Amino acid sequence: MIHWTHSERGVTANIPVLGTGDSGFESRRSDIVHMKYKGFQRNIEDFVCEKCNTENIGDGYTNHCYMCLWSKHVDIKPGDRKESCQGLMKPIAVHTKDQDHVLTHKCEKCGFEKNNRVGKGDNFDEVVKIATSQAQAFVSK
Repeated sequence: MIHWTHSERGVTANIPVLGTGDSGFESRRSDIVHMKYKGFQRNIEDFVCEKCNTENIGDGYTNHCYMCLWSKHVDIKPGDRKESCQGLMKPIAVHTKDQDHVLTHKCEKCGFEKNNRVGKGDNFDEVVKIATSQAQAFVSK
């Protein structure tokens, strides 16, 4: 049975869940799903990066490895873990939005692109490398 609660932070659903699903992510709190807005499902999940093998501790908004910044194509809508592609997503570009750094990830399997904010604990040296590579590619055109 699902039990819904409402608060100023959104809607919380207590849902019984068996296993971790096919997304490749291991959830620490798979029994609780937070929805901040329609379509978003906050899942607090830890995962091992499939690119660099770094262990990542999720906070419910984590969508890429903090060390190498690679992601995985697991969502159709943010947090739903329903995407069948499951391809690795390369960080290909950096830009700023509202004073935040934003990565553009591109799926190496299907070509899908998605923007994601750089987190406080992310490896900023990697962000600089991506930005430098992006600038060099622009200049050499």
